[in-house]
Amino acid sequence: MPPDLLALRSTKSGPPRTHNADKASRRFARSPESKKTLSQLANHGVQLLLLSNSCLHHDEVRQRVKKLGLSDYFDSVLSTFDLGKRFGNEDCFRLAIQRLQRDPQEVGYVGRDTLALAEASTIGMFTVAFNNDNDAEADAYISSFNELPDVLPLRQTRIISN
Repeated sequence: MPPDLLALRSTKSGPPRTHNADKASRRFARSPESKKTLSQLANHGVQLLLLSNSCLHHDEVRQRVKKLGLSDYFDSVLSTFDLGKRFGNEDCFRLAIQRLQRDPQEVGYVGRDTLALAEASTIGMFTVAFNNDNDAEADAYISSFNELPDVLPLRQTRIISN
């Protein structure tokens, strides 16, 4: 069975960096590779969840995603603000998974931060490192976003993104 939900990328753990995150989000949205890959994932039955490291409510994050032209690709949007947890820690991932009503083994996480990847792995999530820290450990590594569909195990049901 193909994955149901995917989480894509992460910022560094710690306080949200709205300006830098906005610039990175705009670059991601303008990339033809990004939309093509998101479409491929959807065609494989992958549902996408955006877990945003943000001080904004999920409705505000959803509006920003819509402005970027990416809202059609994401089935759900959560914010660390809504969860009341700092991004990249085990509790944050557990709460997100709980809201999805899934087991950690059914959810994957795509990110860059060493701590976030380790915490996701600790609770049993499949991890993919993308634009990662040098010391990041993960189940799979990609250097280009379009490599993502090739590294996802078919056993995965959901993946969480930031």
